[in-house]
Amino acid sequence: MRALRKLVVPTAVLAGAGAALGAWTLTGTGDRPAAAPATAETLPVPFPEIDFSPGDQTALQHAEARLVEGCMHDKGIDYRVPSGSWKPDSPSNPYALLTKAEATGSGYPLPESNSSAPTDDPAKLSDRERTALFGTEAHQKSIPLPLGGEIAVRTDSCYNTAQNRLYGEDWKALRHTFETLSYTVVTQVQKDARFTAAQRSWATCLKNAQYPATTLDAVTPYAMKVLESIHGDAKATAAVHKELRDMAVQDATCQLRARLAEAVTAAQQDARDGVLRGARKTDLDHLRELRRHALDTAHRLLRPGGTTAP
Repeated sequence: MRALRKLVVPTAVLAGAGAALGAWTLTGTGDRPAAAPATAETLPVPFPEIDFSPGDQTALQHAEARLVEGCMHDKGIDYRVPSGSWKPDSPSNPYALLTKAEATGSGYPLPESNSSAPTDDPAKLSDRERTALFGTEAHQKSIPLPLGGEIAVRTDSCYNTAQNRLYGEDWKALRHTFETLSYTVVTQVQKDARFTAAQRSWATCLKNAQYPATTLDAVTPYAMKVLESIHGDAKATAAVHKELRDMAVQDATCQLRARLAEAVTAAQQDARDGVLRGARKTDLDHLRELRRHALDTAHRLLRPGGTTAP
């Protein structure tokens, strides 16, 4: 589809570095891993400790639902968390890196309308259920965040009780801290000379293939803009999806030729070292422990005969 290739890719600013699992309100040993070389199937991310595979996300979500239901039962309420239409996220790489397999199989990982947790319609809940699920203002407290700001939680809510049982009380603050640090790392990598040189090589490769792109983080907004422009036209949508998949395959091919993943891995290691100083190293060790605890707890709960008892 030639019209697609003639569009100019707009510049864009990286949007955030991942969404946290669970629901809360935001108000206001050496950690250096062995530098395994990036390959076609392993892509660098700032902090793998805050990412979960779709399978792990599903296990955690189901475990949290069981813990919520157990908490409600302890309060004398027979309650089932609605399943809704929840499905796990397939988060895109924060640097917009692609593997050849991903590009060939599904094209660009474009955002979808998705709820990260089952939702309860307060209008359908009794006052007793609503109070037990969401807690009361009298039991609301603010948890300060290490990098500034705070998280407001209601300690008497079954959602908060379930999340603390599953992830640990420190998880919310630490997760947000490393999401913020992830953004810092990505921003530094994008300014690194090794990355910018590889990105120029990638852009030249795409240009030679008749795809006008200059920066990696502009491609997904461009693809979304193209899809939105033909919304409602089934035939045009199918054609654009095919063209975008072709572009994604060429994009991934150019990334491999430009050795972008390797450039990101090297730049990212230096950026990580820069932000992981003092207490941040201890925080990351603690986050790893909480992650292991959450996954172990989820798998235990979901085994046949698994119990919500501590």
